[in-house]
Amino acid sequence: MSWPDAIENLVRKAVARFGQIDGLVNNAGVNYVKPFLEVDLKEWQRVLDVDLTGSFLLTQICARQMKSQGGGGSIVQIASVHTHASLAGAAPYDAAKHGMVGFSKAAAVELAPLGIRVNILSPGLCATEIWKDIVAAAPSEKECIDYWNANIPGQRLITPAEIAKCCVFLLSDDSSCMTGANVFADLGMTSLLVSREPYASKAITEE
Repeated sequence: MSWPDAIENLVRKAVARFGQIDGLVNNAGVNYVKPFLEVDLKEWQRVLDVDLTGSFLLTQICARQMKSQGGGGSIVQIASVHTHASLAGAAPYDAAKHGMVGFSKAAAVELAPLGIRVNILSPGLCATEIWKDIVAAAPSEKECIDYWNANIPGQRLITPAEIAKCCVFLLSDDSSCMTGANVFADLGMTSLLVSREPYASKAITEE
């Protein structure tokens, strides 16, 4: 079975079990960290297939199901702070996440008359498998944590449970006026201009 067929099958099984689909969270993702000039087509395509095309297909199929039920429903796309700014070595991932925001906004506009909402949730650094890969690639876990804490105003990782709570809000009627939004859940990461100084500065005043 091809993976597009597997996605169709997933939706059919969900409908068979629950009777209908009211919400969807697209949270699949893979990543390569590799210099732009060294990324090959296979690596590029792998990231786009999982992070972008898979989300597009599942969004489309679920939205069709929601329409057939008479309309209504909420879809949440898990994107990334990479939709705001980039890091070296992240070209395929950035392309996929920007693409997710683009098609989701288009879908939000088209599906709004049907009462189907589509929003994007863009987390910062979260305690997931990708974080484990980041730590494994660093000289030491302490150096890695110190570096990232200097770039996150909240000075910690986000937990998967916190992101889940944001998804619950976006799926629920509490966010009924929201569609086409890209919501950043990042402990202030995208608001930080540069990393914190590794020293204590004196206050700068007019005197």
